[in-house]
Amino acid sequence: MTATPPPGDPNVPPQQPQYQQPQYQAAPVQPAPPFTPAEDISRAALAYQLAWLGWAAFIGPLIIWLTGKDRGPRVANEGKEALNFGITVSAIVVVWNIVFGSIAAANTPFSMFGYSTGNAALFWIFGLLNWIVIIGVVVVAAIWSFKGAGVVKAGGAYRYPFAIRLIK
Repeated sequence: MTATPPPGDPNVPPQQPQYQQPQYQAAPVQPAPPFTPAEDISRAALAYQLAWLGWAAFIGPLIIWLTGKDRGPRVANEGKEALNFGITVSAIVVVWNIVFGSIAAANTPFSMFGYSTGNAALFWIFGLLNWIVIIGVVVVAAIWSFKGAGVVKAGGAYRYPFAIRLIK
């Protein structure tokens, strides 16, 4: 065991003083400023304009609602309505594709492992019917969404004729 050398021992070189990193306190996070009335209206209208995009119809309104619900009352209310409609459109498109895609796949005329599993006419009928319905859903969703955006830009409030309101 070695003993600590006495202070001022000529055999021990002087050590550098121990510097500490200055302790900085993080600045408190400031909340985003509230929207001006014009920004509030335009963001709410944008949420409606993005609520018709097929299976991804909920993504645009979700982003608008999450980033603006605390900054403006119109974005909070109208963004929630557009988000509920986007969720409804997405659910309809996904469920419809699963059901009719499965029916069309069960009737595929193509051979798998050397045998055919279905009827070619049914395959094409269900496949075509699937696309017709999906395009119809997207067109109706686009019409209602752009109508809602127009109503909100004019200063009103819009409720979709059909939406499952999951977010209250």
